[in-house]
Amino acid sequence: MEFSLSIDSEFEAALLHHQRGDVAQAEAAYRAILTAAPDYFRASHMLGIIAFQHGDAVEAERSISTAIRLNPEYAEAHNDLGLVLLGAGRGYEAIASFDRALNLNSDFLVAAFQRAGILLAMGRMTEAVAGFEHVLRLRSDIPEAWTNRGHALLALGRHTLAFESLGQAIKLNPDLVPALGNRGAALLELRRPAEALADFDRALALQPGMPELLTNRGNALAALRRYSEAVLSFDQALAARPDFPGALDGRGEALRALNRPEEAAVSFLALMRVAPEYPDVVGNLFTARLHCCDWSDYEALSQRIVKEAQEGRQNQTPFSFILHSTSPADQKASAESYIAAKFPPKAPLLQGEVYAHERIRVAYLSSDFNEHVVADVSARLYELHYRARFEVYAFSFSAGDGSPMRARLERSFDSFIDVTTTSDAEVAAMLRHMQIDIAVDLNGHTNGARTGIFAHRPCPVQVNYLGYPATMGAPYIDYILGDSTVIKPGEDDFYTEKVVRLPETFFVTDDTLADDTRTPPRHELGLPVEGFVFACFSGPSKITPAVFAIWMRLLQRAEASVLWLRGDAPAVTLNLRAEAERQGIDPARLIFAERTDLARHLARQRAADLFLDTVPYNAHGTAIHTLWAGMPLVTCEGETFAGRVAASLLKAMRLPELIAASPQEYETLAYKLAITPGLLTGLRAKVLANRRSTPLFDTQAYCRDIERSYISMWERSQRGEFPSGIDDAPESVRP
Repeated sequence: MEFSLSIDSEFEAALLHHQRGDVAQAEAAYRAILTAAPDYFRASHMLGIIAFQHGDAVEAERSISTAIRLNPEYAEAHNDLGLVLLGAGRGYEAIASFDRALNLNSDFLVAAFQRAGILLAMGRMTEAVAGFEHVLRLRSDIPEAWTNRGHALLALGRHTLAFESLGQAIKLNPDLVPALGNRGAALLELRRPAEALADFDRALALQPGMPELLTNRGNALAALRRYSEAVLSFDQALAARPDFPGALDGRGEALRALNRPEEAAVSFLALMRVAPEYPDVVGNLFTARLHCCDWSDYEALSQRIVKEAQEGRQNQTPFSFILHSTSPADQKASAESYIAAKFPPKAPLLQGEVYAHERIRVAYLSSDFNEHVVADVSARLYELHYRARFEVYAFSFSAGDGSPMRARLERSFDSFIDVTTTSDAEVAAMLRHMQIDIAVDLNGHTNGARTGIFAHRPCPVQVNYLGYPATMGAPYIDYILGDSTVIKPGEDDFYTEKVVRLPETFFVTDDTLADDTRTPPRHELGLPVEGFVFACFSGPSKITPAVFAIWMRLLQRAEASVLWLRGDAPAVTLNLRAEAERQGIDPARLIFAERTDLARHLARQRAADLFLDTVPYNAHGTAIHTLWAGMPLVTCEGETFAGRVAASLLKAMRLPELIAASPQEYETLAYKLAITPGLLTGLRAKVLANRRSTPLFDTQAYCRDIERSYISMWERSQRGEFPSGIDDAPESVRP
């Protein structure tokens, strides 16, 4: 399209006025040009830009569209129309305009940058990454492009690439706050919280009081287990923005870690009010209340959580869900929703390879390889594994606590590997590189779990064992170890894993447990010298209103009896004593034990008379300690794995008479033992005798049982067969 030299000269003069800030004179000149030459598209384009600068989006769109109609190959006009449409919130149309500009000029940097930015804002992260990579091919020194690429990669879970991209941005501009904040977030995902904290602190020095940064700083401090400092950081974020959901959620989690569950519940309640659809908020509120025995709205919240789980909505972590669930089908639904939302399968690292090792390589993965009940019961197993047949590894998700147990565990394995600061993808790559045959997840969905490792499918056989008494709901976990009590025949459909039933009990014990030889007298423990002592040392989250009501009726019926409970958060003591008083029981009859070491705890239990189990979630490791100490335990066999563990232990100890089939039978049996001293004395003697003569505390026999199961799993994988349920494992290869 050609124009006269005079018109072109007039346009250049108008453009000069525009560039100098004399917009009114420039606008008049553009209009004069269009009066003389209505097809002069550049003038229409510039009038559109002036209208856009004045906030008149309608006129801007009309004028720029006119320029495009006059010259469809005018790339600059397509780009500026995209800017107008973007400002009007018409993102899809804006992308189309930028696409047209780029089709006309693939090196149009501004159009490429704006297009990628819209894709980022829309959450179309894969396309956004490609868009910013196009920008960076045109010019590699734009820190904002590196930052936005890193942001998109972070959202896609490609944390290492995100970290690298954000690092490039910071090299170009060390004071770029979005790059520092996003790199800190990437470092958190890469399990490098100390470095993340440094980035957040640097960003906050440049932009103080930013709630997003303060919240992420709190998350980094929580990852470093500096929970009190984390709470302060979340509080600062909330001072800047009182309804900021991330800060309310992080604050609640940090307070729960500090064993301040009543304050955590306040945070989660506030979160539910400002963001009722926030992930897990209802479940977190309910769980925090359970941990301090605050049963406000217990039935309503429980029913809501269960209903949403049945509908396939992920609303509570699976571990918290099984604290109150009485249905294995609901537990499966909850776990499957959680896996789909948080840990879906990744591209498998294993592609059907079959390893040929002289020994089967078994790796145990856990966050509890320290002074913890899981370690207390399982340490002996690792020591006893038959080394001529098995090579045994530990992958620890937590740093050492300096305890004798940690030292013992480090000696128990052929190789003990601390992966606390190693990302899930990197740990999975390690397992694949080391050609581990069987990976055993000791966490399941409990605190400290690293389910993301298994999502990469690094090993031929992957097993859910010991730490989590329910299905993980994950298609990449092949087996769950149980027994015929916790998972009855015919119940396999409630598990996404194939069920392996060990012959006696799935639960491992340590037959070398040592306790203090001296039983402390009752007065040293705050117990009455005379009278019956009921006891329960399970965590407060396992105590339900229904179970507590049974206990109060037992205290009412058994005169001069007391209930000895685990000392926990102050709110637990206050709430349970208040509830006892509401049910007509003197609050002083509830006595709370101080925390102590395991040896002393085992010894002091001999001062009690009868352990009262909880349902729907039984005592597990706590029950082992109780039975080892020689105290009879009464349980009610429930409907789920978690609610049948104590029954499994009692059967393995040949004490079926302590298993009740219903809450009513449980109450009747406990009361009968409380008022029949001779019967209780006989049972106590039987517990002590059976401790050394029954399968429950025969760790060597248990080790042979689990090894037979491992061999069966391994043999199937060697033959290229799919996992299958195992009830009768092959004979041991031990001489």
